[in-house]
Amino acid sequence: MPKSDGKLRCIAIYRLLAQETDSEHCLTIQQIIDRLQTEGISAYRKTVIADIEQLVASGIDIVCIKSSQNRYYLNSRLFTLSELKLLVDAVEASQFITHSKSADLIDRLSTMTSVHNADKLCRQIYLSRRMKSDNEEIYEVVDHCHEAIQNSRQITFRYYEYNGSKEKVFRNDGELYRFSPLWNDMG
Repeated sequence: MPKSDGKLRCIAIYRLLAQETDSEHCLTIQQIIDRLQTEGISAYRKTVIADIEQLVASGIDIVCIKSSQNRYYLNSRLFTLSELKLLVDAVEASQFITHSKSADLIDRLSTMTSVHNADKLCRQIYLSRRMKSDNEEIYEVVDHCHEAIQNSRQITFRYYEYNGSKEKVFRNDGELYRFSPLWNDMG
């Protein structure tokens, strides 16, 4: 039995527009109704139009291209496609982010644009001799460093390298390094 909750329908319309539309890919009212019905949400032409008007009234930038069948798309997003490409390139180029964390971040960044533009984010920049970290806890490490900066505290760590047999070899005989991370404006 189809659901007819207006709030659920309105959220579903927004999600459809966010996932499937951009300036080059629009949806008609009938296409929106069809997609809602596949999700078990009943909708009619007038209710979908009213829901879109409600979304626009609440500040969501939805563009209507007037024609015999009006077409709609979500115009503004948190990040533009160019900004997302820049972020993806930064993640790919970052040595301290592991391959799996990079892939996860890029997948999540891809959800911030339409499915049609998400493919444009899989650019795989290649840097010669650039190794990625194997530290899967990198987010926590960076977060701890930022906390230390904010609280004017020192951090401690052990520094290691890999030898020819790919074994960890600690520097300084495994003793802890103590460091005061300060954000210094060199200007």
